[in-house]
Amino acid sequence: MEEITIHAPGIFDLPGVGTITISMSKGPFEAPSLTLPQRGRGKDITLPRKRGREGWGTPASHPGESLDTEAFGEWTALLDAAKLDFPLTIRQRKPGDRFQPLGMKDSKKVQDFLVDLKVPRHHRDLVPLLISGDKILAVLGHRISESARLEEGTERGIRVRFRRS
Repeated sequence: MEEITIHAPGIFDLPGVGTITISMSKGPFEAPSLTLPQRGRGKDITLPRKRGREGWGTPASHPGESLDTEAFGEWTALLDAAKLDFPLTIRQRKPGDRFQPLGMKDSKKVQDFLVDLKVPRHHRDLVPLLISGDKILAVLGHRISESARLEEGTERGIRVRFRRS
């Protein structure tokens, strides 16, 4: 996968990987309830609204919006625009890359994060990362970084949609 630099919202094609759509959203935002799929059980778990849990890797701007889009081959996240530095970059992982997954207290190597998620070895280099400056904002298709999460009352958000090929 080649590195792509993003200067403005738009649609970006990653041949053999998928399509990424980046758009602006206006707030203020509120923390939605999260519906997370139970793997292999066919039943969803609904979590109550919690401050700071926006952008779990699912739509976060509209309460009641379906939060599990993976079934449709699409992953969506909403990031706090005030916490980002443009241009953004999309690239594959590099040895030693680290980020702080949303909900975790400490940083983690991207390699270890993907292993923990049981992403097959041959797919790990195909997982795109969204970068701002020297920070990983999201492991697309899986989780955003704690540093890019929305806060209650965030005024501007960046919506990132990733659809696998």
